[in-house]
Amino acid sequence: ETTDNAKDEYGEALYLEWVPGVTLREWATNMQQCLESVPHQTGDVQVSCIATTSFRLAWDIARALADMHDSGVIHGDFNARHIIVDDSNYTRSEMNVRGVGALSLKIIDLGSASY
Repeated sequence: ETTDNAKDEYGEALYLEWVPGVTLREWATNMQQCLESVPHQTGDVQVSCIATTSFRLAWDIARALADMHDSGVIHGDFNARHIIVDDSNYTRSEMNVRGVGALSLKIIDLGSASY
């Protein structure tokens, strides 16, 4: 929460929202490890769910970037470190059943953005 007179011992201060989750890179690494830990059988539910979730996440990222561009905002430094994936509201078993919708994402670090 910010106030009009946000200051620290050095003068002015900037307070930013805490964004829970992990970077897209960390999330992808976790999913890769999960895939490596299950048997690769045709029709495996967990592999199918991870693939569906990954494709849906990619679609959401593309839509978010398109919305930014449609608003006239260019990120300037768009990469996997600047996408935060949050699945903290769901247990792993719920994610396996639901897959889609179990994740939320935020694009962060707009310091290099142009408008």
